[in-house]
Amino acid sequence: DSTINLESAVASGLIGSPSDQGDRVLEIFRTAFTAKTSEYPSVARWKIRHLSWSNALCYGDSNWIDFDSLENMNSIIGSNKIGKSSIIDILILVLYNEVLRGTKKTALNTAARDGHIKCIISIGADTYAIERAWLDANNVVVRLYKNGVNASGADMLKTYEDIERLIGSKRVFLNTALALQQRQFLVDISSKELYELMCRMVDLDRLR
Repeated sequence: DSTINLESAVASGLIGSPSDQGDRVLEIFRTAFTAKTSEYPSVARWKIRHLSWSNALCYGDSNWIDFDSLENMNSIIGSNKIGKSSIIDILILVLYNEVLRGTKKTALNTAARDGHIKCIISIGADTYAIERAWLDANNVVVRLYKNGVNASGADMLKTYEDIERLIGSKRVFLNTALALQQRQFLVDISSKELYELMCRMVDLDRLR
């Protein structure tokens, strides 16, 4: 049970604290965790199947990664300055309409007039396609498709709200699915670091 496992991690970080304080923190954690998981019920069940892009960031035309053919892939390795981190930036941009570095205005390759990103994910038996297209440097269109049918919201912001309900927040995605540069994966971090991470994920760090 995920709640019990995470609760154990939080409890291990409270060793040595006064019992009443520890009990209060665990109570807040249970409430916050329940709220988070009920808000995004499908977070743990989605999978990236395919990513394609043209003229995004440092990349030119016609790039793609077929994740289905790379089963059990857990890292991207290469020399510095060849675009490894840019792949993560591209994922964050198409999935969350946000950037980790720079600004969205600089996400289109400066040598290009237009471009696009398409990410295909699966949630259970359903397949979703998220398409982000630059018509030019100042005009961006985003579409969400479910099993080939347009499921976009009334505008870009509504569409991204719907996407976040499906896959969870960028914060959870970064904290649980990605390791950037020298960041460690969950299995490598200490109990104290895991405790601090779990607190950040459910916003307990705001109580400090």
